[in-house]
Amino acid sequence: MEELETDAAALEARLSRLTAPDPLTGILPSGSGTALIKWWTSADVQRQGAVAALLLTPELLGQVRITPSQGWRDPVTERIKWVTA
Repeated sequence: MEELETDAAALEARLSRLTAPDPLTGILPSGSGTALIKWWTSADVQRQGAVAALLLTPELLGQVRITPSQGWRDPVTERIKWVTA
């Protein structure tokens, strides 16, 4: 019985995630990739940051992390790490 309750809770959580409205719907334009590129290049930094915050999560595209430097000359580009779920 306990196993069924656990399964039911997991299914309810999944259903909730699947039926939740997409937060990007109100921000990004619908249509072609060209429209999206045009929107991105003309969007202000606040809107770009909001989209990046929604997409750059371990569950979606991955989260960017910068590892600590071992020396003051270590370039950031060599210390980037992508974390995914």
